[in-house]
Amino acid sequence: MANHVTIPVMKHKFNRRTRKYITWGLIFAFLLFSVVYTALTVHDGTDYTTSIVILVIAVLICAGYVVLHLPVVKGAIGEKWVSLFIKKVQNKEDVLINDVIVPGEDGKTSQIDHILVSKKGVFVIETKNISGRIYGSDNEQKWMQVLNYGHVKNPFYSPVKQNETHIYRLKNVIGVNVAMSNCVVFVQGNVDYIKAVGVYYPYSLYRFLKGRPNTLLNEAQIKEISDKILAYKEKPIESNKEHVQEIHATQEAIANNICPRCGGKLVLRHGRDGKAFYGCSNYPKCKFTKKA
Repeated sequence: MANHVTIPVMKHKFNRRTRKYITWGLIFAFLLFSVVYTALTVHDGTDYTTSIVILVIAVLICAGYVVLHLPVVKGAIGEKWVSLFIKKVQNKEDVLINDVIVPGEDGKTSQIDHILVSKKGVFVIETKNISGRIYGSDNEQKWMQVLNYGHVKNPFYSPVKQNETHIYRLKNVIGVNVAMSNCVVFVQGNVDYIKAVGVYYPYSLYRFLKGRPNTLLNEAQIKEISDKILAYKEKPIESNKEHVQEIHATQEAIANNICPRCGGKLVLRHGRDGKAFYGCSNYPKCKFTKKA
């Protein structure tokens, strides 16, 4: 990320990689102990039921550790955790819709983690379950994940801008002129170095939702909006694999100055402060921008 070129490299006795090696070492040692203990018990001719149980537990621990660290599983756990906080502020008339794929005008799609339609308004919530320090701001296209105390840096597309695209497409789908709140939640709470509006950790999202007034939508509006969204939830237009392919296509489109929201051309413009940026040719209908 261009604005954070001097990220300090800190020393620590147990960095992230070291802790990973220690964890795997302990698991392997337990597994090895179980195998040796089982072999000795069988060789002695004694009852080896206990040793078999220990061996099975060791194998399950290894398998569980691997599965829980798969990106797909981490993402699903994060979404489930966030949904529990959302449900704490739900009224009985409110509708929480999880994992919805909606189409855009250009044939591309958006996969939305959570949509809360309530008396408090409509909240479009993107969940991120990633570790490390996260650096980013409202105006940046690329954010940065920093791991191993500065030795590993992984850029990724801004989830705030990603969710703005989700909202743009969702509004076109439901065809209702209603304000939608852009909420991005980092499950692991690593938001200290993010300078962007609408970014939360799970408990701060709960406090934000709880503090909103219950006067923005009535029951009829909640039903109208949620029914239209549920129509896409019940009849998905593409698989998750196809959606991942769409994400890669979106990133390529941005690189080629094509608007990822509406398919328009990104043209060079200048703001009131004189700074150059790329804006969609379909402005003001589409307000997508990228830094020059």
